[in-house]
Amino acid sequence: MSKMILKWRNFNTPYNKENIEQVPNQPGIYLIWVKLKNGNNWKCIYVGQTIDIRKRLFEHLSDNEDNECIKNNISSFICGFEYALVSNSKNRDNIEKYIYNQYLPECNQISPPSLTPQEVNLP
Repeated sequence: MSKMILKWRNFNTPYNKENIEQVPNQPGIYLIWVKLKNGNNWKCIYVGQTIDIRKRLFEHLSDNEDNECIKNNISSFICGFEYALVSNSKNRDNIEKYIYNQYLPECNQISPPSLTPQEVNLP
């Protein structure tokens, strides 16, 4: 399987309503990042995929977020997000698995179920 090139959209920080409002209501892959205390380094804490990126990013920001790891990071630290539009659900599954394997984000509670990770350019 050849490497797929994604068009990563602007890195958005802070993770807030104003920045999320700029995101389209379209399917894709998204990553949540936290700024590390030592300088300008960032760490991917979550990778996800959805049929509506804007809606899902708002859900993570809401009081109803059930992932305590995401909730604690967003409320306690400087966080950001970026995304790539991916319309095909099978591609989203496989891309999510590849990115998960690369970053092993601490807030993903389970490994994505895809059996065939799709290599992509990482942000």
